[in-house]
Amino acid sequence: AQDPARAVALASRPAAAQEPRMPDARAMAPATRSAAALQLVFALWVAGALASLAHLAWLEARSRRFLHRAALAPTPSERARFECARRRSGCATRVGLCLVPGLPSPATGGLLRPVVYAPASLFVELSAQELRWVLLHELAHVRRRDVWVALFERAVLAAWWFFPVAWLARAQAARWRELACDEAALAGAGPRARTASSSALLRLASASVEPLALRASLAPLCSPPSFLRTRIMRLLDTRRAPARDLSFQGLLLVIAATCGTLALARPQDELPSTNAPRAEIPALRLGAARWLVRQQQSDGRWTVSADPTVRTQRE
Repeated sequence: AQDPARAVALASRPAAAQEPRMPDARAMAPATRSAAALQLVFALWVAGALASLAHLAWLEARSRRFLHRAALAPTPSERARFECARRRSGCATRVGLCLVPGLPSPATGGLLRPVVYAPASLFVELSAQELRWVLLHELAHVRRRDVWVALFERAVLAAWWFFPVAWLARAQAARWRELACDEAALAGAGPRARTASSSALLRLASASVEPLALRASLAPLCSPPSFLRTRIMRLLDTRRAPARDLSFQGLLLVIAATCGTLALARPQDELPSTNAPRAEIPALRLGAARWLVRQQQSDGRWTVSADPTVRTQRE
């Protein structure tokens, strides 16, 4: 039988003879360049996100300063007409009304206290049906919490400023938001208000260009201007019935899309594990040699182990 001490010495000899290798500078160069590139990309992303957030905060402060400085209190008759429109829209939230001279189109703002900002001449220049549709449109923004949605979209866009699809998604969301409020206002004003609603939209859109002070987390009536023709054509389309809320077919479509997304997001089956060769570790080899010495009997035989990889062996 082989001497146990000699077996341990033979097993540990390659480990002692092995010398530590110094890392190759040429092999580390690509990894260093990759780490530097990742740090540069991360710094650019952080700089872009901070710049977007700073621009958003500047727009919010400028818009708030402009609106609060020029806001006027409505007359009792104007307030009564506004409250009548609010009750007709089904909005249970208390909404403020401010008249702003020089404001090109009505807009909805206020996160905690919703406020409808309207031009000072809105109650004079528009007819009764046109005014009713405009007020119902702005109250639909309040009922849908569109100011919060717009602010959330801008925050997400600040984080994904480098992704073109994020800009496209935000533009499409703003368009569909205006279409939804148009439909809700038309449903509240009645089907006979189609001509009056399109006339009011066209009259307010042709007033003037939207100033820079209003490009914040507001919901202007005539934004975006390039989408005006589509909105007017949809308002004048008598083949479509106006819908105040989400229809049953739309609800089914949303549920189906959600279920499909969850189904696609299931974790895939685990890939089969590959038997990759492992590096020889001297400590493991020394431990295996000691285990074999303990398993060897005095007559040189090996004990039978429960492990099928360990077979009975004789010297």
